[in-house]
Amino acid sequence: KPFGLIVVSWTTLLTSSFSWHLDRLMAPLPAQRGSTDSLGDYYEILGCARDASYDQLKAAFHRKVGILHPDKATSPGKAAAHGLGDLTFNKLHDAWYCLQDETRRILYDIKHFGSSALCPHADDDSVSRKLVLKQQLKAWTDMQNMEVELEKKLQKEKAAKGVLVMSALYGHLLLKEDLLQVGLSREREIVAEDLVGPVIDVTLPVQVLVEKHKLEIPGGASASKADLPGFYNPAPLDQQLEMSLYVQYEFRGRLHETLVGDRVTLKIPQRKHAVPTDQAPRGPFSGENTEMLLRLARQHASPPPDPPPAAQESPARTASVAAGPLPVLPVKRLSPAQALAVAAAEWRKQQMLVDGREVSQRDMLALLLGAGTAIVLTMLLELRNPYVLSR
Repeated sequence: KPFGLIVVSWTTLLTSSFSWHLDRLMAPLPAQRGSTDSLGDYYEILGCARDASYDQLKAAFHRKVGILHPDKATSPGKAAAHGLGDLTFNKLHDAWYCLQDETRRILYDIKHFGSSALCPHADDDSVSRKLVLKQQLKAWTDMQNMEVELEKKLQKEKAAKGVLVMSALYGHLLLKEDLLQVGLSREREIVAEDLVGPVIDVTLPVQVLVEKHKLEIPGGASASKADLPGFYNPAPLDQQLEMSLYVQYEFRGRLHETLVGDRVTLKIPQRKHAVPTDQAPRGPFSGENTEMLLRLARQHASPPPDPPPAAQESPARTASVAAGPLPVLPVKRLSPAQALAVAAAEWRKQQMLVDGREVSQRDMLALLLGAGTAIVLTMLLELRNPYVLSR
């Protein structure tokens, strides 16, 4: 009986452990944080007009933060007693963080109101140039402040064969249409000049973010990588462009590469980022290229236009039109339909390997050990059964 109780206890414990690991592996990804739109109008939160000066915004923030700060808000109803309603310290801090910076304030104004009091008479082109210049200056200042820290981290990572960032690009990483076949066939590595852009080089800012041979950039609906030190949005007024971050790095002497969306969490190093030893790195191949492939495939499937009645065509041209529409991509390589199939397969592969779902060696070992131990203990329990022994 004692042996049987021990076996049952161990089996229950291992089954619970197995279930815990299985739930952990199959659990959905964490929900993204709410967007800034759900926080309300930042000017209303501070209680200021849209054309308020920096000093007015600062005074309003300090006046309210003295009431809402966790160290001073001793009672739950203190905010309501001062006429602040359900305003929280986090909402107040988010509003001040956005409006205290001139670049972020202009972007916020244009996104929500269509214009900004900081540049009321400027057209979109001049505003965009102004914003880019301001962001470039800020990024340059950030890099100047990072020089000492960057040198120290590079020395540590090189000595330990840790994470060494070889290349990092941030921006609109869509391939130029005439080079799409190069990205699909992997004839050579994709470089910045092959992209539609705009793109900026963020190799050094990404390297500075490495801590103890690891790098993690949190994602979320309001967590744009353009806010990182040394980064900036190269197309600040174009809300339709999809920004991405491509990182090529070495870890333990082996080359790795990965590409994530602007608001997607980045974690390196990971085994799935490793470049096969018999292949060269692919370079920044964005998921947006799939949309281009769809468009090219639709063009390829559409019937060719009828030639003008008076046009005299050569026999070769007439034969090609009669056979079907001319392919958009070179015939000697992949057809648009084949290229689309390749891109879809790559997309499905990336979906299966989404960040946060990778099964580690420790997880697999725990699962195998738990299952094996449960089977062995069950067999031992059966062998001690008098009915089994008598047979």
